[in-house]
Amino acid sequence: MDPVTITAVGKAAASASEAVADTGKNLAVRLFGPLADHWGAELVERSKARSARKTQALLDRAAEKRPEGAGPVPPRVAYRAVEEAVLTDDELVVDYLSGVLAGSRSPTGRDDRGVVWTELIARMSALQLRCHFMIYRSFVEALHGTDVNLGVDRTKVRAVFNLEEFVPILLENDADMDLESAWNHVIWGLNRLDLIAFQAFGRVETLDISDSIPYKTVLIVEPTAAGVELYGWGAMGTSKLTLSNFGTDAIAVEPPTPVAPLEHVFFPGLAEVSDTPTQPAPSGSVVELPGL
Repeated sequence: MDPVTITAVGKAAASASEAVADTGKNLAVRLFGPLADHWGAELVERSKARSARKTQALLDRAAEKRPEGAGPVPPRVAYRAVEEAVLTDDELVVDYLSGVLAGSRSPTGRDDRGVVWTELIARMSALQLRCHFMIYRSFVEALHGTDVNLGVDRTKVRAVFNLEEFVPILLENDADMDLESAWNHVIWGLNRLDLIAFQAFGRVETLDISDSIPYKTVLIVEPTAAGVELYGWGAMGTSKLTLSNFGTDAIAVEPPTPVAPLEHVFFPGLAEVSDTPTQPAPSGSVVELPGL
């Protein structure tokens, strides 16, 4: 990184660690009284160490995503990415932020489009990012190596996800969450942010869809331009992924903490990649979703 970007990274890490330390110190005052100064000092040191570890992990991951990248990252992008990375414990969030750093490298160091994506990631929960990754990796696996142009016919790749498989993977790390509220938060949130084009979810018999759908409960979505771009910037570390080149250029990636791939996804418009399960999908709590 150039000196300006290094300064921005340092300030972001320091700012985030100070915020953690201040919160901890205020709590210590309430809990420990006269011992608060001692505990506060210790919390400051621990937050600095945490900040350094997380910042280094973010930069290492960014370098892995674009080892041959040339040029610096704009300070605006670097500052926001580091600030968010220091304050999260979710590795997929850090992975998406590292991708934005990787995609922001340019010969002049002036391409600051990544600031839009760091701001978006900051507005999303870890659960929403996990759902976005699961959906778009499935699109990648279905379309990789094809000449399908999503900008011409997005409905051709309408995906039907089997919720009996989808929901357990989505909530794998958050099993204690209330199912209905978590599901609404994720699906309506992604739809509101234009990261998916939501079509429907529910029991197949209650939806106006083809009888050929091989699942009992489903989520039906289409990709969007914003959703494709976020996958490119965050998951892949590239600024060049679009609706038109998604089929040829998008690749399936694995974050540091693996997310199980979806094995039961049905694409009615793509007969050659349509999925017909040879065995029943695993039964899950999704059937208990209110309204399904």
